[in-house]
Amino acid sequence: MIAALVAAVLISAPVAPTGGMSGHGIVTVSMAVLARARAAAGGDALARLKTIHLHERITALGVTGDADEWDDLVTGRFAQVQSKALGPLAGAQGFDGKNAWEQDATGLAHYTNSTNGLENAATQAYTTSLSYLFAGRRPGTTAAIGQQVVKGTKYLVIRATPKGGFPIDLYFNPQTNLLDREVITVSRSQSGVTEFSDYRSVGGCVLPFHIHLQDARGNEFVTTIVSAALNADVAAHFAMPSTPPHDFSISSNAGRTTFPIELINNHIYLQAMVDGKGPFKFVFDTGGQGILNPDIAAKLGVTGAGNLHAGGAGAGTVRVVSRGSLRCSSEARR
Repeated sequence: MIAALVAAVLISAPVAPTGGMSGHGIVTVSMAVLARARAAAGGDALARLKTIHLHERITALGVTGDADEWDDLVTGRFAQVQSKALGPLAGAQGFDGKNAWEQDATGLAHYTNSTNGLENAATQAYTTSLSYLFAGRRPGTTAAIGQQVVKGTKYLVIRATPKGGFPIDLYFNPQTNLLDREVITVSRSQSGVTEFSDYRSVGGCVLPFHIHLQDARGNEFVTTIVSAALNADVAAHFAMPSTPPHDFSISSNAGRTTFPIELINNHIYLQAMVDGKGPFKFVFDTGGQGILNPDIAAKLGVTGAGNLHAGGAGAGTVRVVSRGSLRCSSEARR
């Protein structure tokens, strides 16, 4: 009974700034849990870890390919580049400490400094820098929110709230004190779940080598760490790439071409050939992907490699496939 009363008092303890004492000068349950987690993950060795370069193997949407990730654990800057083998997932994204950016599979890069984009960046910067374990890195608060049972394991869950970011629920394994699960809530109806396993010691730091992510739409991504270089030189990777895309060509010496369009209900339509077959009618969408209707894909003999749960003007499941070429006129080719 005494133990139960003590637990009840601790769980209702006040919220504390990350890594510091509470406003009442006492150690809260979140501080105690996070102190054990910090020690389990390497303690002083983890505190000395300032940067890391990860080489990864990613499987998602029925495709598999390599990726590289560079993290600055002091400032929270990060960047990741996915190989072309990942098809529509190829490209890059990062945060330079001020600006969030993305680069698509064609090589086109742009800043993503919308409110939502910066909230995502602030959240990832907070977790990248392990700011829930180390004070003075990225601002935020932590608090114990109670116990939850997941797959038969009873976790004491710590909620971290990064400044300018989304709340993160951290599930620490009661036996190992390592982080097993992370739930990021982006809205009342949407959250992403990441599970960590296969922890290994590298240079005294205990790192997860298997990461399973399910995003808010239900898409699953499995990352296996192939290698980890501690305190690597990463500074050159955080700025947005300036390489122009090379995803189209115009055979005309004039460097431009024309082709007819139709305007229907304020949507632009055009005729295009796919791998030399067609023409087929496409909607011109500057922010979209090349998408084929199932009947057209069947005519072309296209079979998908996996499924992507997507949304926009509507929502549904899209089969993922990489095709060769799209021709809009006799001179313009993608």
